[in-house]
Amino acid sequence: MADRDLYRTVILLEVLHEGVIPSDMDLPDIVRETIHGDFSAKWTSNCVRVSETEMATYLTAQGSDPAFILGEDWNEQTYDNRTPEEGDSDE
Repeated sequence: MADRDLYRTVILLEVLHEGVIPSDMDLPDIVRETIHGDFSAKWTSNCVRVSETEMATYLTAQGSDPAFILGEDWNEQTYDNRTPEEGDSDE
């Protein structure tokens, strides 16, 4: 399979607030509270290129089938359950 432009982006949202955020409060509610309420927030992101093996590992960790992004012809024999840190990234 040809080299593909695969990326993993991690977005970190730091929220400063009084009290505990309820466990059932979802991201849209947190954003709304930041814009219109009493939360202060700042986000950062980190985007890195990943190999197909790493992408398969990340997708599996999220409960997704690697074929979701890698396609039905994804060669599962090359996927050996390594952790992303042990993978074959260009980075």
